[in-house]
Amino acid sequence: MLPNLAAELLRRQDEDQRARKALISFVRQHQTKGQRRAETSPDESHAMDEVVRIDQANTQWLTNVVERHGWPGQSLVGRDGAAAAWLLAQHADHDPDFQRRCLDLMTAMPTGEVKPHHIAYLTDRVLLAENAPQLYGTQVQQVDGVYQPANLANPESVDQRRASVGLEPLAEYLRHFLDGYT
Repeated sequence: MLPNLAAELLRRQDEDQRARKALISFVRQHQTKGQRRAETSPDESHAMDEVVRIDQANTQWLTNVVERHGWPGQSLVGRDGAAAAWLLAQHADHDPDFQRRCLDLMTAMPTGEVKPHHIAYLTDRVLLAENAPQLYGTQVQQVDGVYQPANLANPESVDQRRASVGLEPLAEYLRHFLDGYT
């Protein structure tokens, strides 16, 4: 185990989450009856820029980690460190090739090194970036005020796929998503 690497992953995860929570809080404070304003204020723009800056820095750093160590699974950085590595990859949307590389490395890891639901979330992000339908419905969009999965393959069997990786049924997930973002 590499405790210094694990600690840096956790530090970067905390920074990522602080920036995202600040942006979400700002947006919520400035919503009117659930409707987002058409214009973006300078403060909101700054908060979004901070998220982008952190994502880019984390992606560059994680790229170096992956080149040096391979995917940082649980035996290398512990359960929390591995979860933090996944989160950084999940938020590397500006570099879909890197996300694909991370997904391929995670998928190739021995059982127990990577949480199956982490693979599911990153799979959906990668597939959507590749203009393919997602498998697990983890990536949602709001359409006419309703949250729904973006471009979902075979919706009739999504709950079986979700269950196979330890995710709750899609309807329950969407309820929690709505609760967390309204």
